[in-house]
Amino acid sequence: MERKATLLGQIKSRHLAYVGRIIPSVSETFVVREIAALRDLGLPIKVFSVHAFNPAIVHPEAPDLKSEVEVLTCPSNPMFWLAHVFFLSRFPGRYLRCLKDYVMTAESSRAARLRCFQFFLVAPFFALRVLQSGITHIHAHFANVPTAVAMMAASLAGVTFSFTIHSRFEMLIDRVLMPQKLRAAEFIATISRFNVENYLLPVFQADPAKISIVRCGIDCEKYSAPRETVEGPPMILSVGRLSDTKGFPTLISACRILRERGVVFRCVIVGDGPDRMGLEAQIKADGVSNQVTLAGELLSDKVLSLLRKASLFVLPCQVSKSAEEAGNHDGIPYALVEAMAMGIPTVSTRIGGIPELILNGRTGLLLEPEDPLGLADAMASVIGDPDLAARLSSGGRDMVLREFNVRRSARQLFELFTKDGDRHVRDLRNIL
Repeated sequence: MERKATLLGQIKSRHLAYVGRIIPSVSETFVVREIAALRDLGLPIKVFSVHAFNPAIVHPEAPDLKSEVEVLTCPSNPMFWLAHVFFLSRFPGRYLRCLKDYVMTAESSRAARLRCFQFFLVAPFFALRVLQSGITHIHAHFANVPTAVAMMAASLAGVTFSFTIHSRFEMLIDRVLMPQKLRAAEFIATISRFNVENYLLPVFQADPAKISIVRCGIDCEKYSAPRETVEGPPMILSVGRLSDTKGFPTLISACRILRERGVVFRCVIVGDGPDRMGLEAQIKADGVSNQVTLAGELLSDKVLSLLRKASLFVLPCQVSKSAEEAGNHDGIPYALVEAMAMGIPTVSTRIGGIPELILNGRTGLLLEPEDPLGLADAMASVIGDPDLAARLSSGGRDMVLREFNVRRSARQLFELFTKDGDRHVRDLRNIL
């Protein structure tokens, strides 16, 4: 019992802050699941959100989370401004160094410095809450806004910080303070080898010893329920934000090709976003209004119900052409992982880290982006070949169970947060 108490004390002496742009958010369920899995391992975690969340939205997997989340951008709170006075008077060196290193001299353009100043306005309040809560380490999800605020707050509070990188957007498009973040962080988690090999090492010369690949895992038990046998045409399902990185115009064009070939099917696209009107117009122009439905944004239980009924999951990701995100693309879309966990045959494209999840012909089918004809052929082959569908279904689920399980990811992070976390977990299991 004494040894058990000692080990529990070692873990509980490490108090973590988790910070994201908006927590809780249904679109970033993986962060909520990660926090829950780390808490199950015994780590105390206090959750912060840079911006306010919609109080009307209740996260289906963590209905009580919003009651504990602290919002950091709260200028109506007097402590938001008094925190600046506190650090300037008590820790003037830290305050002025943070202002100089991360605002005044960190970026060359006026617009970038203005953004850094906005982060700096939030950081002292976050740092004050870190000190008041006894937090010893801050972890941020997404390398842009949350990590910038976390880095400044950590420097003010005198604690360490780390962050998780998801996509190219965070590193090369919204890249303010990226070199400083990589140098200052205790460690850097990223979801794919692709990010390491194409950006972190060659572009930023990041320290390889700091980098760990930690997948965005899912709760595999939640996706273990058997799929439903549904009468009627096979359903092709796709889930994602309606933006050009998801490649939905290619999917709609491929559906037109299938209809012209006489293939009977229906396609449901779940999600919302800036491209909705354009996609609605394309569906009408391509004459597939009877086959393709834009279902809008749905909560996870509704998506899960659709996954159980789907015959095929398709996400033809591509490189963004929009002016705001030119050159951006997905990392490893969470929707693909969820579909494969359900045992749904999956088709996607050779973009970002997707080939690390989908091994062509084994765990799914991979195509080049923006290839409607190739996509139509792939969809038709899965719909028309039960043996191929069964093989991809089994291979995809095995891949997710092996590499994209949230408990596996949490154990990796636990080890990084506690340095010898795996030994603590093994020892605790032996004792308990």
